[in-house]
Amino acid sequence: MALTFFDANVVVGRPRKADLFTPLATPAELDHYLASQALCGALVWHWSQTETHPASGNALVEPYVDISRNLFACRTLLPPATDEPTGLPNGLSDLSPGAVRLFPESHRYLMNRVVWDDLLDRLTEMRVPVLLSTEHGVDWGRIYDLLRDYPELTCVICDVGVWSMDRYTYPLLKAYPNVHVETSLLALEDGGVEEMVKRFGAGRLVFGTGFPKRYAEAAMLQLTHADIGDADRQAIAADNMLRLIGGTSNG
Repeated sequence: MALTFFDANVVVGRPRKADLFTPLATPAELDHYLASQALCGALVWHWSQTETHPASGNALVEPYVDISRNLFACRTLLPPATDEPTGLPNGLSDLSPGAVRLFPESHRYLMNRVVWDDLLDRLTEMRVPVLLSTEHGVDWGRIYDLLRDYPELTCVICDVGVWSMDRYTYPLLKAYPNVHVETSLLALEDGGVEEMVKRFGAGRLVFGTGFPKRYAEAAMLQLTHADIGDADRQAIAADNMLRLIGGTSNG
């Protein structure tokens, strides 16, 4: 079965440190990546969204997603108490179709209702997915705090490590029906893709690569050879994330 892949975890722009990988520094390089991997589309975020201010990062991601209708932006928000601009001229309506990434460590805030008030309630109602990366300052305690206060929030946990992460992920998947896990660092076995599908269903996993920090081919190969059904494989490869962001892979 030939799979259609949609990448839920692509970062663009030049980071402060890129010693071990070649960044996607221009929209043309992103376009080349999509074509070289035969991807039907991608959800994209920019390094400046975590390394500088969300307003500048949100502006910088736009030229990348403008090159194709099959590219969608992951924008970044700040807690509402300080009334800081985040570069969304139309407010929260700019978030859909698309998603949000939060960076509590680099932007210095906590992950609870005291901080976020009703802003995340509004995202919950809009069904805008919130992506949280364990590689980018969102530790497991912060994730548990956030979901305790916003149990219906649509959430995708990204860059989940290979070994023994099931002790972190399984309780969340069991307790919160709108929590999903991105696959780029999951193992096939040992509590990874195959076991998660068996326990929680394929609908709780979304395909991502972590490109350009990680090779896209590795993530594709893993899902292609996972011991799961073809329908489950395609759901993870593209359909689940497209459904979450309200996007389409047609045209």
